[in-house]
Amino acid sequence: MPATISARTAALTVALASATVLGTLVLPAAATAAPTTSAVTASTAAEDIERPQGPVGPLKTDASRSRLSSAALPAGAPITRSAVIARAKTWADAKVPYSMNDYLDGYRTDCSGLVSMAWNLGTNAWTGNLDTYANRITKSELKKGDMLLFHNPSNPTSGSHVVLFERWTDSSKTS
Repeated sequence: MPATISARTAALTVALASATVLGTLVLPAAATAAPTTSAVTASTAAEDIERPQGPVGPLKTDASRSRLSSAALPAGAPITRSAVIARAKTWADAKVPYSMNDYLDGYRTDCSGLVSMAWNLGTNAWTGNLDTYANRITKSELKKGDMLLFHNPSNPTSGSHVVLFERWTDSSKTS
């Protein structure tokens, strides 16, 4: 394993140790709709934060880049936990490069774009508002398809990250 991957994994592990645990299939009724303007305004009223992962908005369409099957469900349609993992794996298997500026199947190819696509949100959420699409749960409640979210408003570009949970790799539920 290259040293850069090990260092990145170690940094991710530290960041996720303090991450917020959020579920996916216990979404509020309006979970598939973009947050209301008043909700976004209220959450940013305390501070003017830049959205380095791009503005919340509709999916970008570019037929030349829509080469994966992840867009097969109508946006916002109900989705199972297995479907969330299967959709995420389409990007993992295709080795989609991480970018805050590029799009695939309408979604940004960064961490929040992956979650937005896997959850079939129908919009590009970012780490600063992904929590509005889910309900907080405890570590013991984690199930495949849930997300682990850490958002750092003071440094969203380098201090924020989100990953999808698939399974524990050890019986102590630490990995």
